[in-house]
Amino acid sequence: MDRRTFLKASAACTACSMALPRWAEAVRIHGGDLKSCLQILNLFGEKPKEVVELYSAIYNALATDPRASFKTVSEDEKVRALVEGQRIVHLGGPMLGEITESSAKIWVRTVKPASVEVKAGEKTFGPVKSSFETDLTAIVPVTGLKPGTETSYKVLVDGKEITNAGTMVITTPPAGDSGKVRIAFGTCQHRWGLGNEKQADAILSRKPHALLTYGDVAVQDRKSNFGMCRADYALRDFHPAWQKIVAATPVYASWDDHDYYANDAWGIPRNGSDQDRRDVRAVFKSSWNNPYYGLGDEGGGIFQHTRVGPCDIIMTDNRYFREKEGKHCFLG
Repeated sequence: MDRRTFLKASAACTACSMALPRWAEAVRIHGGDLKSCLQILNLFGEKPKEVVELYSAIYNALATDPRASFKTVSEDEKVRALVEGQRIVHLGGPMLGEITESSAKIWVRTVKPASVEVKAGEKTFGPVKSSFETDLTAIVPVTGLKPGTETSYKVLVDGKEITNAGTMVITTPPAGDSGKVRIAFGTCQHRWGLGNEKQADAILSRKPHALLTYGDVAVQDRKSNFGMCRADYALRDFHPAWQKIVAATPVYASWDDHDYYANDAWGIPRNGSDQDRRDVRAVFKSSWNNPYYGLGDEGGGIFQHTRVGPCDIIMTDNRYFREKEGKHCFLG
């Protein structure tokens, strides 16, 4: 979606609980520099000084190299000083995913290689190790839950319980094909909409069993600058509104042009390479909690098919495999 179309859609949107002047302000923040990212971070309310300082340090570390990863962040002296001073052990999550009537998976990004455990009910799950190879993420399976129930959980990183802006609870769908589930879905939050707490509260008030998000989420036109892709995902995870949603609602994600590469990009991008396509997929894969991603690392893509209660969920990938223009060619 280009900027003009986005502005028109924004003006027409009533479900977002955001006044038009705020939308207009958001659309004007179109740059990818640190100043613009901080404007987005503070768009729905000024964040504490220590939050701004930490995000700024993360951004600056990832801006040092187009292929910078969270290993770069972990080893940055400024980031180290800030996380130690603030006693922070994680940078993202918890984010729920892959919900079934008896299980779920919980995604976390740590500040350094660490051991991650989840306490749900009377049981402890894990540990699962985060590492530089996983971009400092760990996904912990939680099993043995009862259908149609709510289970509070805690996440521990190297034994330290992490905090979150939201309520950490897993709500399992009812058993069998006759039960009812609520599924929220949407697209094109971009970087600007993820901090909208009114929208987050509206979603959570309906107690959905899952959230399907169909692309143009978090990352904005970073092309082959994968350090900046990661900076945008870090910005996503700093929003209290986003934290509240994903701590209680399993998320299933796809991408569109802006978080794939740039406006209207597809396949092997213009002036890009197959390796760029594979690398942006790797960043996407480490930043979400889907059941699986397309044909795997060898075959590529990020489509998925899963089930939430009685509902089949099929999320297509209309970017990775596309080979030419045309309305009949979206899937390659």
